[in-house]
Amino acid sequence: MLAFVYPVALIASIGVGGAWLWSLVAINLVVVPLADHLTKAFAPTWRPSESLQGVLFAEPVFWLYAAAQALALGVALNASKEGLTAIQYWGLVSSTGTMTGTAGITAAHELIHRKKPALRALGLFLLSMVMYMHFRIQHMLGHH
Repeated sequence: MLAFVYPVALIASIGVGGAWLWSLVAINLVVVPLADHLTKAFAPTWRPSESLQGVLFAEPVFWLYAAAQALALGVALNASKEGLTAIQYWGLVSSTGTMTGTAGITAAHELIHRKKPALRALGLFLLSMVMYMHFRIQHMLGHH
């Protein structure tokens, strides 16, 4: 569910503009490692229950995330046509890449392992947003 932070933050940063266009890069380089460090003490002892895992990895969550990422990518592509400075443009590009390359590929990875063809197709849809649909072939045949 935390993956939704990425598309929401990207759309919000585009709305605010300026240095905020680098926000997802900052989240990934500062907030995520800090949260990981602070929660390490809980990792060995806490595991989600079977029912909680069912909710966390439920199909509607993936469909909603794919829609949110597609929307955020569309907003980013539209914003890239506006009069941005070079620093703002690269912040937008870097933040968009951070969203699709972290949460997007992680969700796609989970989906390409599913048995239902529609979910595997959704995984390919997410991978298409980073032009990395061949990840499925490489991952399934090379890694597994």
